[in-house]
Amino acid sequence: MLANSPLPTDVAEAVVKSDLSPEIITYILKNQEGVNEIEQLQNQIVGLQSARQVNYDHLMRATFNADTTATFVETYNYVMDFMETQTDYHAKSRLVDMYIKKGMFENALTILGEMEQIASTSENIGALNDIELTEIKIDILQNLNTESIQDVVKRYEDFLTEMAADYNTKEGGVARAILESAGLMENFPIVFLPNPEAEVSTKSARISEPEQETVLNTELKSLFKLYPNPANDYLSIEFINPKGACSFNIYSIKGELVKTISSNQQLGFLSIDISDLQPGNYIINCPELDSKVTFVIVR
Repeated sequence: MLANSPLPTDVAEAVVKSDLSPEIITYILKNQEGVNEIEQLQNQIVGLQSARQVNYDHLMRATFNADTTATFVETYNYVMDFMETQTDYHAKSRLVDMYIKKGMFENALTILGEMEQIASTSENIGALNDIELTEIKIDILQNLNTESIQDVVKRYEDFLTEMAADYNTKEGGVARAILESAGLMENFPIVFLPNPEAEVSTKSARISEPEQETVLNTELKSLFKLYPNPANDYLSIEFINPKGACSFNIYSIKGELVKTISSNQQLGFLSIDISDLQPGNYIINCPELDSKVTFVIVR
């Protein structure tokens, strides 16, 4: 054992002469050779957690894409019931998306409260900001019939303005989109030029301790969310198109084009007045994102 041990001779002899069992001695020497079983187990756990999150995302994407007919409601509820049994943070976040899509705002706020406790315990500033932004979007959706978007957003203007000043995070982009949708902020293009020596600000609406330098990531991923569904007088769209602007075409179930809304932004949060449309099934199509979703108007 000593001849093949990477430990210094005096240390190896001390280990062998100790009262440790042969199994523990073997374990120590194995770790010194680079085989750390605990670390390997931790890596496996992290890998499983990542795989589970990916599966959640695939399940949500498939569910939202298939939610195009009234007959799908039972399957949607089945998936939602399953997600309610999951306890990890990522699953809770996806469940919030499902609740919002169906206009179940009180349920969404309850889960967001649980997520906030988890994020506060781990001092996850980014997660706390994202939770508050989601709560703001819910407040907008809950009050569309009684208040203008601008009046609702003004209640959070200080927080949103502080967040919008950070161009290095997704949360900053969402904050700017909300302010723009309420007419409280003018959009202007920001061009990021790679500069490996530049320092990236960690400024956040929530004051946190100084952190290590953040790596700048300007890559956007496509996004198309529509809620609530069923809808009443207003329909909200959250979108990201990395390639440019977006247009949204609403068709009746017979294929008749009844409304078109365009945005010259890469990302945004739109509220569409559909009070002039009759109750029934409709399809909203975004050619730029190659996505379409069926929604229902009920009154």
